[in-house]
Amino acid sequence: MRPPPLGDTRFLCDEVITALRQDGDGVEGIFEHATPRQLGLVVDADGLAR
Repeated sequence: MRPPPLGDTRFLCDEVITALRQDGDGVEGIFEHATPRQLGLVVDADGLAR
């Protein structure tokens, strides 16, 4: 079950971050399957049990 979007917040479930690249505009997230995107906040919940 995926949580609903909150305003401009987006959740990427079952995805892997392969790289984070910081530049003057913020942080770009590179993912295993999803397209790269600019990120304002990254929360890593790896290892949390459901």
